[in-house]
Amino acid sequence: MVMGGASEILRVFEDLERESGKSLVFNAEPACFPDTEGICEKHPPAKYRWRFLNAGLMVGRVHAYKNMLRDPQPIAVNDQWWFQIYRRDHPDEILLDTYCNLTCTLYTIGQLGDGLELLNGRVHVRQTETLPPLVHFVSFGHRTKWIDGRPTSYLQETFRQLFPEHSARLMDGWWLGANVGATHDLTIYEGEGRSLLAMMTSFLCLQCTFSGIESDDCYELRGTATCFWMNSCWFLVILTLAFLVWLLVWGQNFRHRLHALCLTVRYAQLNNQKPPGLDC
Repeated sequence: MVMGGASEILRVFEDLERESGKSLVFNAEPACFPDTEGICEKHPPAKYRWRFLNAGLMVGRVHAYKNMLRDPQPIAVNDQWWFQIYRRDHPDEILLDTYCNLTCTLYTIGQLGDGLELLNGRVHVRQTETLPPLVHFVSFGHRTKWIDGRPTSYLQETFRQLFPEHSARLMDGWWLGANVGATHDLTIYEGEGRSLLAMMTSFLCLQCTFSGIESDDCYELRGTATCFWMNSCWFLVILTLAFLVWLLVWGQNFRHRLHALCLTVRYAQLNNQKPPGLDC
């Protein structure tokens, strides 16, 4: 999330560049990933918990990027692993923002935020007493989390607190339709979509319970009371449909058997002679 304006971002970056002599600034995080090839052991110590490189947010000069990325990488690797290796081998080129001056990683804000709070529309880091203009919600901070029966995330909830009207317009509404060509849309439904949310949740519960799929939604929903009752409703619907199908098939067979029995009785009464027009 961009919390500050362009002039503030440029000013803070230039201050860090002047103090460190480095033109690439990466945000730092408490966890080290990946823990291979001595990456974690060779990280410099930090005063606060933001110690290890995170490749999700970086700020730098164009010439510094060109120098770092001058050689193509033919092997597909995790990008954070690559940047970790580069920082380890070129410590004089990359500055880790361990004080959250320009960039800061976080998971959430508030009671679970461990020293992070919203202050006058900005993220305030109490440990460092800074208001970073750029913040990055890492790991479960940007992953789907179900709260009060709706999918959201700590990132989205923070955006909702800061900009409630924009959040409602962007994230709370539902649109169901089709894009027809480049200039026309066929709108079937547009609104709050509570029924659509309930339908989506019920299908997700079925998928997560019986398919074995692993996802953020399934991690949050699997085994919850919501899924238990929705799956129970699906079971009752399927059971009811099966009973109706059985009743329909049984009814048809019963009519055929009743008709055959009727004919047998009438034939017996008439000595097996069926007069014209005989019909049970």
